[in-house]
Amino acid sequence: LSGVSSVEYQYPWPNMNNLRDVIDLPFRHVPEPVYKTVEYWIEKVEEKSVSNFIKWSFEWTRNRLAGIYTNTEPNSQLGVFVALSMILRTRP
Repeated sequence: LSGVSSVEYQYPWPNMNNLRDVIDLPFRHVPEPVYKTVEYWIEKVEEKSVSNFIKWSFEWTRNRLAGIYTNTEPNSQLGVFVALSMILRTRP
């Protein structure tokens, strides 16, 4: 990589959507018990667990997009997306 100058390679981030647009989830559509449970979990969990959750949820989402499904209950799927969205909004 040291042989590649920034002039030769144009970084794509200026052309990408704002991160907030990418992670936007309308919370008004989330059932209140799910929102409250996620909110409580985020407040109580250690930072290391939050990091591990983010890594796991990115892998889980990537697998779902690739058609690889795990035994995750539909209700917990919503929780994963809500938790990830809330974490990314509060700790970018």
